[in-house]
Amino acid sequence: MYVVIVGCGEIGSAVARLLARDKHNIVVVDNDLKAFQHLGPTFNGITILGNGIDLDVQRKSGVEEADVFMALTGNDATNLMAAQVAGKMYHVPKVIARVADSENEALYKHFGIQTTSPARGEAAEIRNLIIDGPLYCYLSLERERLEMVRAKIKAKAVGKTVATISSSGQMAISLVFRDSRAFIPALDTTLQENDEVVVVLTLDHINKHRKWLEI
Repeated sequence: MYVVIVGCGEIGSAVARLLARDKHNIVVVDNDLKAFQHLGPTFNGITILGNGIDLDVQRKSGVEEADVFMALTGNDATNLMAAQVAGKMYHVPKVIARVADSENEALYKHFGIQTTSPARGEAAEIRNLIIDGPLYCYLSLERERLEMVRAKIKAKAVGKTVATISSSGQMAISLVFRDSRAFIPALDTTLQENDEVVVVLTLDHINKHRKWLEI
């Protein structure tokens, strides 16, 4: 997906990092050059210095081609205006805006803008608002480099035991979903076709486990 994010504070930068790691094309807009430092040295998306409300700045971001536009600054008025420009002027299919004051939420929805709030606006939850795929992220701990995710198993994992695909200190399976039920597996539990699992894994070793899981 092509995603434009306005606001590179704590929430905006965390969402950008998560989506970039998932191999989406990310453009981040902020009017403070120092804010881009939150993205870290490994961020491989595009950054644009400017006001996210401005039509020319949004056009420069490629918003006309965007699948998703997210206004995640700390200012409700800025988020509402930026989201309206993206939705009404550039017809972005999915527009999400952060709302700090719950009294403003009805106004956002009046304009057809999906909202997220700081109370429920963890980066992983915001990511889940726009991702329609085999991965659901329950928790992301950037500082600890850990994530808890629900994912489908790949064909290569079918017939393998939990112990076989787990890795000490890197990935642990805590739950298995099978045939409309869920259970805590034992180390000798054999994974079956169509199983989904909840795992805790380290971001530094995530590529190692892609051979087993749809992550």
